[in-house]
Amino acid sequence: MMVTDTIRDDVVFEDNEWKDDRRLTYAEIVEALEKAKNPRKCFLSFAFGVWVTAWARWALWQIITAPGCDKAIVYCDTDSVKYDVEASAGAVEKAIAEYNKKITAELDFAMIWQQLDPELTRPKDPKGNPHQLGVFESEGVYDEFITIGAKKYAVRVGSEIETTIAGVGKTYVDTDGKRKVFLKSLDDFQIGFKWPYRYSGRTTAYYNDDQDAVRIGSYVFRDRFGVCVMPTEYTLGETDEYKTFMEIAAAERDHNVCELLETRMGKYERNDEEETRIFE
Repeated sequence: MMVTDTIRDDVVFEDNEWKDDRRLTYAEIVEALEKAKNPRKCFLSFAFGVWVTAWARWALWQIITAPGCDKAIVYCDTDSVKYDVEASAGAVEKAIAEYNKKITAELDFAMIWQQLDPELTRPKDPKGNPHQLGVFESEGVYDEFITIGAKKYAVRVGSEIETTIAGVGKTYVDTDGKRKVFLKSLDDFQIGFKWPYRYSGRTTAYYNDDQDAVRIGSYVFRDRFGVCVMPTEYTLGETDEYKTFMEIAAAERDHNVCELLETRMGKYERNDEEETRIFE
């Protein structure tokens, strides 16, 4: 909510049709920004949302770029790092321990500077266990992990499988009233795999701009416009950006990055003085 863009171009509906977006002028943007500063209308700061997420990304980058970590890390999300324990050989664990120690010291210093109790940065859960704010915590070890992009992964711990897919429910309620996972094997977690609407938890909206009157009991609805929200299936896929990323990663592994770039972006010509790219 904090990083929602509050200054948007105009979208006009006129003469029963949508017009092209009209870009705001500089003066209109300044005027809109001044209005956005009104404390009665703006209860969250855009800057808060931008800088909090930026620092979170910086924290992840500290772990990714730490010595010995780059070959072990297999996935990063908004606030987490997943890595191969064997490939890490202790490197990721060391980097996280050093980062946590640094953050804890900085928070303690800031609290003392403000004449506050540092223990306030270590709130306790219902069982009385303290949890330091701002540090990495271990969520355990998976037996298997598979991903095909951001917010699209599945894990197995023992016989239990859990999926994380943006917009798709982790479980569904079966006919026996129990919650179950639709994915039965990580081998099935492939591009094209479908979650039928009954199991996906996803919906889609159908807009009706000329609907008929509807009678419910003694009441007649005569609204011309309406939206029907229907359950829908979900098909597992990958974005173009992730596909390109994986192609480059594979090319780097096979030492043929230049060949891949030539195929995708153009040919390279080299001479003694300069390098020139010729796009096809």
